[in-house]
Amino acid sequence: MEKLNVFNYSDYREFLLGHYESEKNRWSSFSYNVWAKKLDLKNNTSIIKVIKGQRNAGPEMIKKLNSYFSFNAKEQEYFEGLVRLSQIKDDDKLKVMLMMDLQKLNHKNKQILIDEKEFSTISNVWSFAYRQLARAGHLTDDFEKLQKVFIQKLPIRKLRKLMNNLLELNLLEKNDNGYTCLSNSINTSDDVASEALKRFHEEALDIAKNAIRDVNPKDREISGLTFSFCEKDIDEAKEMIRDFQDKFVAHFGGKTDATHIYQLQNQFFPLTKKLKRGEHETLH
Repeated sequence: MEKLNVFNYSDYREFLLGHYESEKNRWSSFSYNVWAKKLDLKNNTSIIKVIKGQRNAGPEMIKKLNSYFSFNAKEQEYFEGLVRLSQIKDDDKLKVMLMMDLQKLNHKNKQILIDEKEFSTISNVWSFAYRQLARAGHLTDDFEKLQKVFIQKLPIRKLRKLMNNLLELNLLEKNDNGYTCLSNSINTSDDVASEALKRFHEEALDIAKNAIRDVNPKDREISGLTFSFCEKDIDEAKEMIRDFQDKFVAHFGGKTDATHIYQLQNQFFPLTKKLKRGEHETLH
């Protein structure tokens, strides 16, 4: 069995999927059924659901995975820490503490530490909306009034915490004329910030999903395309999407007569695994 380095991962599900794909490429007959038998599972349902995020790995499965991968003590501690991290949903402080513990185990990877305030700010869509409201001259610390501005009703406690975090991180500044959005940015190159960004995009997608029903179609554009694509073009495609985003915001954003704060989300991702020549002819 080709052994992947678990320390290269910040999501245990990605590690498991990476192992499956590696074994599948090395051994064409490898399957979830084969893997389930090696793990001594009754069927492949549980491992598939874990990888897809439909359930968490329980103590018995974790024990089987530790044995299967022949983890040493540090690898086992790191892997089990990733599993615990995936189970924490609403406690940012606990997330950051656990990430820092994992970072100590993963000492070979040089990462920049991030604290609870930074994590909470990066991972929250509404904190970026605050900055845009400040740019448009509409940000207020009258939180009851602010609560009515957003399309989703947020607790005043959360609104106040977001404001305090932005001020303490020097991403906002309060002055006689209200609030100013400062140009400071947060480094997002490390694994901890990467996890925060994943949670940001998850929240943004949830908001977009609700907007399908809650926002009048004349005030939104939600559409999609399904098409065949060549893997060799991925870098060019991503660059074109980024170029479009830059041009779009340069043309429409930052106007002094702004009436709303909008969120632009582009989704571009595969629906299939790599296709072999001759398969799925209808896609070509």
